[in-house]
Amino acid sequence: MTIILEGPDLSGKSTIGERIGDMIGTLPFHFGGPVKTKEAFEHRLKTAKLTMFYDRHPAISEQVYGTMGDRKPLIPPEELTQMLIDLDPLVIYCDPGLPFLLTQLQHLKSKPHKNQDHVDQVRAYYSEIYRKYSELMESLSKVIRVRKINFLTVTHEELKGLINEYFRR
Repeated sequence: MTIILEGPDLSGKSTIGERIGDMIGTLPFHFGGPVKTKEAFEHRLKTAKLTMFYDRHPAISEQVYGTMGDRKPLIPPEELTQMLIDLDPLVIYCDPGLPFLLTQLQHLKSKPHKNQDHVDQVRAYYSEIYRKYSELMESLSKVIRVRKINFLTVTHEELKGLINEYFRR
C-alpha cells in the first residue's frame, strides 16, 4: 500500500503530509529535487527509503518538472506511467487552484532539495507546471487511483475517509 502526495510547489503537500502522518504514524519520504541524468533518476529510485508514504514520486514529478522549459524527459512517459501502475498507489493530488497558487509564488524559496536556479525556473514556468500536473492527473486517473483535494478546505474526516477507503481495498 502506497500513498503519494503530488501537486505543484506550494499546493499543500507538506501540510497534507503532516495531517496524514498524524493519522498513520509516519511522515512522508521526500525524494529530493530534480535530477539531471537518467542514471541519477534510476539511482534515486533504487536507493530510496522503502516506505508507503511519499511527498512526490519521481515517476510523476519527472513527467512535469522533467519537461520544464526546454528540458527533455529523462525517462519516456510510458515507462514512468508503467512504474506507477506496478506500484498501485493512491495519489493524492493537492490542488487549491491556480489563482490561489499564483498569489503564493512570492513565498517560494530555495530549500536543501531546491536550489535557487530551480526556484527561479519554477516561478518562470509555474502556469505551465500547473497545466501539466492537471493534464497528467487526469490521464493517470484512468489507470491508477487519483484523488484531488484542496488543502485549504479538506477536513480531517475527509482525509481519514480517503485513507481508510484505500487501506480497506
